[in-house]
Amino acid sequence: MSSETKKDKEKENGTEIDKESKKYKFYSGNGGMNFPNRLTIVRVILIPIFILFYFVPFPGHYFVALAVFIISTLTDMADGRIARKYNLISDFGKLLDPIADKVLVLSAFVCFISDTSIFYDNSTFGSWGLILAGIGVVLIIAREIMVAGIRLVAADKGIAIAADWFGKIKTVTQYISIFVLLFGTGLMNVASGSGTAVYSTGLYFDYLGFAVMMLSVVFTVISGVNYIIQNRAIFKASSGTAKKAPAEAAVQAAPVKPYMRPALCLLCSSSAAASEDAQTVSVSGSSVPLKEVMESAKFANIRPGVMTVALGKTEEGEPICPNLTNLQHMLLSGSNPEVLNGSLNSIILSLVYRLGPKELRLMMIDCTSGAFAAYKGLPHLNGKGIISTPEDAIGELSLLQKEMDMRLDLLRKASEEAPEPVRNIDEYNRQLEPGGERLPHILVVISDLSVLMQRSASLTESAVAPVLHLAKACGIHLLIATTNASAGIPASVKASISTRAAFGAASAEESVQFIGREGAESLNGHDMLYKGNSVADPVLIHACSVSGAEVSAVCASVCGSNK
Repeated sequence: MSSETKKDKEKENGTEIDKESKKYKFYSGNGGMNFPNRLTIVRVILIPIFILFYFVPFPGHYFVALAVFIISTLTDMADGRIARKYNLISDFGKLLDPIADKVLVLSAFVCFISDTSIFYDNSTFGSWGLILAGIGVVLIIAREIMVAGIRLVAADKGIAIAADWFGKIKTVTQYISIFVLLFGTGLMNVASGSGTAVYSTGLYFDYLGFAVMMLSVVFTVISGVNYIIQNRAIFKASSGTAKKAPAEAAVQAAPVKPYMRPALCLLCSSSAAASEDAQTVSVSGSSVPLKEVMESAKFANIRPGVMTVALGKTEEGEPICPNLTNLQHMLLSGSNPEVLNGSLNSIILSLVYRLGPKELRLMMIDCTSGAFAAYKGLPHLNGKGIISTPEDAIGELSLLQKEMDMRLDLLRKASEEAPEPVRNIDEYNRQLEPGGERLPHILVVISDLSVLMQRSASLTESAVAPVLHLAKACGIHLLIATTNASAGIPASVKASISTRAAFGAASAEESVQFIGREGAESLNGHDMLYKGNSVADPVLIHACSVSGAEVSAVCASVCGSNK
């Protein structure tokens, strides 16, 4: 490939990344409420507006109400699509989005049975039309309350319940019946008389809407009964034990093999022992033994399969063990490579300790110190193993985008076939049939991003930025370290990673730019300022660290136990 072609390719990639970055920043809200959540709030606001236009009598008011309902439905479609595409799924959205959907539909049905002109005056069934519609609405409300209750009980037992196909058909038929009933009633409302063609057409639409509504009630009842049958084991607990529901069984179909537990004794029990190795420097900011945090109740009691990492302890002695899935990505900065490598190794070992190769794959990039050499042969390694040149690193990161696209396609196809959207690989793995091929999480570890930036800043940014924006739903996470926080991190990369750890800074200004407050410039050794994506202010942590001898011993034990 000629140099001009390479430059054109870099320019093209840079332009595409710039467009995606701008879209991501717009939809993410730049630190405020993201765009999908704003759409959900708009839908909530539109509910009373819909009711207002439905009941305020003026020519065409039913059509206005129909228009408001359609807009509300479009916001529902848009917020889910944007949230999944740009990985903006939040706890707020998970809570409010289904509530807004159900309140919108139930509001329309309650309006219908309150308006006798639909099911009574215009129905050939007379009063029976209103009676049947009223019973149907009661059944719909009862089903939603019952399902919500089952989900709460299941969540308390740690069981995730997926919706069924009957529930999906129920939702579709409900929306169709609302559209048809509003349109038909609107035609009758604007007709000049009951004998006109417009009025007759509206009446036929009313009949059709009533029939579809009754059909949705049938699917509502079937869906509710199916929920009870499929999840009846939840309510059969006795003496603290119960038969596992299908969803729980699917989650635990592939038990976690404790690869590292037999080798935990190979970790040092004191920072003094660890500091005897040349890999760990002797400084005033002492490190916390990794074994000490891993043996804490906070780390040990986490359920299997969760990507919990051991970071260190606060000044009060509280272990810091965040879930990397929630953190999404993590950025570390410090001028001392040994300290950074000690922290990176602690995070890696704490993950490999909990997760086997079928649950976690590692892409490790180290173009400088050779600090990852001890991991050679580890069964968790992905692709080429330890990547040691900038050219190979950029190439593998570009290939990772193809893996990400493939996983996004799998999630889309699974969402089309499943009753509810499949938003991430954890939900994807849960809905698989027993024996199905599960998707492992992928952790990309870069020992020093500034080295790649020196080789080719534009290619590095174009390879990393797309993964940062879209990888969380795909189960791909980046753990990036740099020895140059001021010039070694592209702006688009820094803006996309909210979880950061600073082991030092050249100045107070650099500390503020990287971690959000002064103080990193005065840190020593293994003391770090840590800011998670759910932490308002950075906290001081004594970081975990392991020696090269510990890493070699533990990896040898893992490789031996996996033969």
